Amino acid sequence: MNHPKLKFTFFLLISLLSINLSAQYQLNGVASVLDNNCIELTPEEGGEIGSVWFLPKINLEESFNLTTNLFFGCNDDGADGITFVLHTDSTGLGSSGGFMGYGFLTPSVAIEFDTYKNTDYFDPTYDHVSIMAMGSIDHGDVNLNLAGPVLANPDDENIEDCEYHEIRINWNAIGKKLQIFFDCGLRLTYTGDVVNNFFSGDPYVYFGFTAATGGKKNQQIICLEDLKTIKPLPDYVMCPDGSIQLEASGGDTYQWAPAETLNNPNIANPLASPTQTTTYMLTITDGCIDFYDTLTIEVAGDFVDFNFTDTTLCENESILLDATTNNATYEWSNGAITPTIIPTTSAYYIVTVTLEDLCVSNAAAQIDFIELPSILFSGFETICAGQTITLDASFSDATYLWQDGSTEPIFNVTEAGEYSVVLDHYCGTKTISTDIIFDRSCKDVFIPNVFSPNFDGTNDYFMILDDGDVELVKRFSITDRWGNAIFEARNFLPNDQTYGWDGTFKGKELGNGVYVYLAELVFRDGTIRIFKGDVSVVR
Repeated sequence: MNHPKLKFTFFLLISLLSINLSAQYQLNGVASVLDNNCIELTPEEGGEIGSVWFLPKINLEESFNLTTNLFFGCNDDGADGITFVLHTDSTGLGSSGGFMGYGFLTPSVAIEFDTYKNTDYFDPTYDHVSIMAMGSIDHGDVNLNLAGPVLANPDDENIEDCEYHEIRINWNAIGKKLQIFFDCGLRLTYTGDVVNNFFSGDPYVYFGFTAATGGKKNQQIICLEDLKTIKPLPDYVMCPDGSIQLEASGGDTYQWAPAETLNNPNIANPLASPTQTTTYMLTITDGCIDFYDTLTIEVAGDFVDFNFTDTTLCENESILLDATTNNATYEWSNGAITPTIIPTTSAYYIVTVTLEDLCVSNAAAQIDFIELPSILFSGFETICAGQTITLDASFSDATYLWQDGSTEPIFNVTEAGEYSVVLDHYCGTKTISTDIIFDRSCKDVFIPNVFSPNFDGTNDYFMILDDGDVELVKRFSITDRWGNAIFEARNFLPNDQTYGWDGTFKGKELGNGVYVYLAELVFRDGTIRIFKGDVSVVR
């Protein structure tokens, strides 16, 4: 089984901060970190209970969006489920069995993904999701059953399907709204004053996951993807005739309004140039969920008079960006604090000019330097018998003259030799050449016969390796000596450990020994070959 990686990222609307996970969570009960950093809350054993709490506390006065992959096991008649919990104790571990490791944890608010019907607590017959409070799992309690239960997966009553499911939990602090998405589909919404109703006005809580088994069992895993905390966008006081560089991040699409005074309302960082005090609204979409925020630009202070234009230069040319203004200080995106700079590399240059601490103004421009190419792109430096390699000299606004007199941007090579092209461009003329050599085999591939999946960073995955001869791995499978299937991947490129075997089966480590592999490979000359052999696991 390939587990998604455990990542933990705080995502701000104005910046991105990655933090190290090495000391950022507390495990309790039988919870343990798996080989590639997913957390197993319970093994596939009866009567187990586990929890993980992430540190430090989060502030419920700030909006957040959490993305995680949950694995509910492979036993359709298994138990008992996983809960996402907001709680005040990083060592919290509730009751086992049908209480899913959450029961009786107070104060708390929980989202339960319940995979077993407990008739005593009015569970529906299908695997369901609900929002509960104060350690209760009783859907008959109208005070503590905040929302649901509803079908967890609208396409299937069973989520114990041996698959990972993406869960999105969105908290809108302004609207006091909690939403749950299952595989990108909205399942539940609860609106209420969580902080005051359940945490006595204290907004700082831990978030974590709990799970348990009883007479029924399942392996239950959580793989955290990221946590986006949404900070309010700052307001500005802008000098008249100036501009403000707006900045956002964390989304797939952006929509700013009103659009009239923006250079582009559909990008993360438009330049705003209002002539009067204006409030802008931002909508960010990240594929599943929309986030909203507003900011106000007040127009006040003394006038400024500077502006930049996007410019493309040849590599031997230069440009002066001049933001000189009386009684001002300067801060450029490249770290300079002078009123002028001369860019030397392609980049988006922004200057912040502060006028006597009264107002600020930004100017920005994309400066690009044209550098003529020095190599011919082909993908290969060797040619196989009967193969054609395409040399590509394509470059904007250029003309071409190849060694045989042809003038197209590409040249098809069918035999070994030296090839060259004279590229003529308004930034200069350049001759580019390459040697193509003949490769007799064109079927080089390396398949190891031993690997050590101890996750020390060396030789941890058994995978197909090559230097460019393999175009596609159609099939890669592992069996034990008795022919029982252990691992299979299809239709991928070599040298990718994502499609390598990590020495596990259904999430559990296999012991040292000899296993059998089969690999069906498509080579760049079009031939297909099947490789069979043994590989030894040595931990």
